[in-house]
Amino acid sequence: MKHEELLGLPSAWTDLDVRYLPKPNRCDVILTSDLAPGELTRTTFVLPFLENGDIVMANVRKPGRGLEIPGGHIEAGEDAHAGALREGLEEAGCHFEELIPIGFVRMVSDGTPPEEWDYPHPLGFQQFFAGRVARLDDYVENEECGKPTVLSQEEARGRLNGAQMAFHAHATELLFGGPRLRA
Repeated sequence: MKHEELLGLPSAWTDLDVRYLPKPNRCDVILTSDLAPGELTRTTFVLPFLENGDIVMANVRKPGRGLEIPGGHIEAGEDAHAGALREGLEEAGCHFEELIPIGFVRMVSDGTPPEEWDYPHPLGFQQFFAGRVARLDDYVENEECGKPTVLSQEEARGRLNGAQMAFHAHATELLFGGPRLRA
């Protein structure tokens, strides 16, 4: 898809001037089974669902973080799918039966990035997947994350922000249908 087409995709949720991007910026949640362009995507996330619909959240130890959707940077040699599998295991102890792409965050910034900026600019993406958990490991806490937390659908609605809720709602609709990427 061309950049102009990516910019024209309708948003399910929008946030302005998020703190971690050069300002002014706009972040749009795009709900789609299409993958964001790999060359413009540096991070990937997975919403790990148990068979009963509960979701497994990472417990990130960094100050101000806490419960989060597992995810992070795509490492050298990985694509977004492989990165989501790795992050789900590293941060939440999840082994996946399957992953399905549920959308991405489109980040557009008109601000000037700092010199050390290592992300696509002015257009970048964060890829999101929904994962059906096949098995949960006995999680060994580490420097980055404490023991993961399982949230019911109701608890998730009370903890997730608007953008995350858009992905969560879409994931619960698609988890048992549509295109799938095998884990």
